[in-house]
Amino acid sequence: MEIYWHIKGKYQKIAKDGEIRKATPLKTIINDIQAIATQQKISNVSTINKSFGLNFLPPSIVNNLLEKNLGKSAILINQKIKPSLESSRNFQPKEFDYQFIPEESEGIDTLILASDNQQIPVNLIYVCEGVYQLKLSENQNNPIIKQKRENAFYELNLIIQEQPLTIIDKFLQNPDTENCVISLYDDCIVLLKIEDLHMNLQEAITILKNNSSLTSENLLVKTYRQKYLTLSPINLISSLSDNIMMTDDNQITINKGKHRELLYDLIEKAEKFLLISSYRLEDKDIINLIVNKASSLPLGIWILTDFNDEVIKTVDENVEDKEDYLEYGSSNEKKTQCLQLLAEKGIGFRSGYFHLKTYISEKSAYLGSCNLTGGSLSRNIETGILFSHSPEYQCLINYFNYLWENKSKAQFVPKMGEFQIQNLTPKNISIDFDSCFLNSYQYEEDLTLSLQQFRENPRSKIIIYTRNFKPNGIQANLLKSLSCEIYYGNFNGSDLPAKKIPFLHGKVVILSNEVAYISSQDFTFTHYGLHDLTYKITNLKLIETIKQQLHHLY
Repeated sequence: MEIYWHIKGKYQKIAKDGEIRKATPLKTIINDIQAIATQQKISNVSTINKSFGLNFLPPSIVNNLLEKNLGKSAILINQKIKPSLESSRNFQPKEFDYQFIPEESEGIDTLILASDNQQIPVNLIYVCEGVYQLKLSENQNNPIIKQKRENAFYELNLIIQEQPLTIIDKFLQNPDTENCVISLYDDCIVLLKIEDLHMNLQEAITILKNNSSLTSENLLVKTYRQKYLTLSPINLISSLSDNIMMTDDNQITINKGKHRELLYDLIEKAEKFLLISSYRLEDKDIINLIVNKASSLPLGIWILTDFNDEVIKTVDENVEDKEDYLEYGSSNEKKTQCLQLLAEKGIGFRSGYFHLKTYISEKSAYLGSCNLTGGSLSRNIETGILFSHSPEYQCLINYFNYLWENKSKAQFVPKMGEFQIQNLTPKNISIDFDSCFLNSYQYEEDLTLSLQQFRENPRSKIIIYTRNFKPNGIQANLLKSLSCEIYYGNFNGSDLPAKKIPFLHGKVVILSNEVAYISSQDFTFTHYGLHDLTYKITNLKLIETIKQQLHHLY
């Protein structure tokens, strides 16, 4: 363990003959470098860069300076300088003393520095302000330095005892995981080595570094995994799979202003974990509920969202309703407040192009159109389906994990009440997926094929509910030749007749009594690259339930 004190003050350079150091012309510097290099038989430009403190310059620049000074081209093939024997014979380098003068408030005397001290600024001419990093050793007699060390040691032990997760995270952020730097109050830092920690902490760091022992009994490992999201959600949940009894208990939910109760119940009853994907996180009541559940969920809370200012900009381009505009206009402010609530509780999340709306606990999983916003939860007409330990339930868990590992752009980890951004490199994991779930591209292809088949043998009406309606060219031509009822909540981007329903945000398509789609995606296919999910239904009983619930809305 090494403790350092950052002292404010001034570096000073004084010639040993007492002469004050003045600015030196560039040509003189190059002459000196060339002479010393010749005396020491240094001819490689890259070595000169390091030896003379010029490593802040590219080798090509140093080479060009030497060329100009020699008046002719240096040997460029092997980047060596031409010796200057005449100047090296007459060269007598001037020797200097270096010192650091602390500010009066620091209360200590001037420090004499060796000429090879690496903290001396490279560009020091005579005097310049700076910070000196003084190592606080045990055998120093200065009472101020001695007190600094005692205070730093006391504070460090307090952090280790009261914030062990912070210590673990510091070690894991360091690639070699053998040491870390801890910032303390009073301008001190500690270079802490893993052997300085007690065995329980050492064991936790080793387990987390190797990503091993998913069922470890080490409480620090469990707590860290919950707080900092170091594992894949599928690894956490797979241990529950053997205990899940698969059923066909799938519940359609289509209503106005009742999704708050539905999702509140799902979150409140969670006992193991929550997997949450919401395009927007803006409702403080529901976020407070999630925050309050955090400490009681042993497998943690995992959140996917689209943390991107372009999200709001894209939405705003389609806003027609004034009330919608006011809601979206304050979206950034609401989002910021909700993220602060998550940060204060230590709940991180991952960001990407996630338009998916799914909420999963160990008991049930929701897929539909409802975001975690005031409008979606309380005012809008939303559509969704709730799976309870059916095969589809496990598929949603798998898909969430696929997005978590493969499609996340960045991870936001809470650090001292704020979020630290960590860019992520997508992995390449595969998943077992049910053909009844469709991503954006699959949904467009499947829906277009279903419309083509329906036109060949039309039975009843096609019913479409969506917030925004903008079919592709093939779909628009097919719909023109079919009997359709089209309802939209925000805009109709086609010349097909459609009825506007205020606050319609749900997304459902029904083709007679044969096929239905419930989705997080609007009936728009512009390939913005957002990650959505659609559930294709062929169960006649569920299709009839959808029709009845849509009918009961009006």
